[in-house]
Amino acid sequence: DMDDAKVLLRDLAYSVAEQHELSNKFRLFARFCGVLQAVPDVILDFYLLFMLECKPYIVKPVKRGSPLDKLVSRGRDFIMSDSVATVVEKAFSQSMSAREFAIQSKMSKIPILRQVEDSGVKMDLCDVDDIWLNVSEEFEQQYEQGRIEAGKLLLAADVNQDGNVDLEEFVEIIRLFDASFSKAQVAKMYFDAIAESGSDNITHKAFLVVGDKYKLFQTRGLK
Repeated sequence: DMDDAKVLLRDLAYSVAEQHELSNKFRLFARFCGVLQAVPDVILDFYLLFMLECKPYIVKPVKRGSPLDKLVSRGRDFIMSDSVATVVEKAFSQSMSAREFAIQSKMSKIPILRQVEDSGVKMDLCDVDDIWLNVSEEFEQQYEQGRIEAGKLLLAADVNQDGNVDLEEFVEIIRLFDASFSKAQVAKMYFDAIAESGSDNITHKAFLVVGDKYKLFQTRGLK
């Protein structure tokens, strides 16, 4: 019944809160559930995109009961190690400008399973969750950096120091992030920010809300 369900959910939350330091996967699960610091929607969006890019490369076991089949039956998915760079590049190219060196550094830390028996391939394999844990950290860093720079630009854009950012000043900010937005789109963003602020003075918080709405900080990052 409902009371039993509440008890189970409470026990799950307590268990995750207690165990999150034991495993990166536990920590990620805890964040997805909101037990720890919640994962921003933009990270969830990137996760779905990342998983879609992984899907065509996932290796299926050839034989039931094989070593790979046993691993997969525990909820693990694997792709060939030489496909990792392709998957990550595709995911980042659709979501944010990739800082190549930083991402390569993260990828070098991904554990590799050496030629799992009966995997159907001769290549080494990588766990999809291990890949995600490494590249999502880079994505989140870029996203947060974009938001920080947005606040600085919002202050700098008020060139006449009247406390307001007019449409022309707003356009300049947006173009620094992504010049592909049309004038009509930028105008819509501007008036959304005004509405979110509740006055003609666009607040830092309102700008971040609108930036997230239009995926401003995840499309490319600051030029």
